Amino acid sequence: MVFVLGLVLGAAALGIVQLRLEEGARIGARAAARGEGAETITRIVQEIEPRAAVSVSTSGEFTRVEASRTAPGLIGRLTGWQLVADAQALTEGGGQ
Repeated sequence: MVFVLGLVLGAAALGIVQLRLEEGARIGARAAARGEGAETITRIVQEIEPRAAVSVSTSGEFTRVEASRTAPGLIGRLTGWQLVADAQALTEGGGQ
């Protein structure tokens, strides 16, 4: 019974972290599209998910922000499973 409860709580923690990564990437992409620098974007994403690793890239008219981190808890320690989320936004000024 304890094992099953642990699995359920671990799955819930995974879901919460994944949602935080997605929200952080989305808000970070909006900030990047407005012209914010990588340091500011990283800070914005890490306000939502403090352990996130953040990367920012621009391709043509779009700015992409990727946030990732190892899964929380025992699942992450045993498997090394990486949770990843990314978002893109149209760069203001058409990428110029």
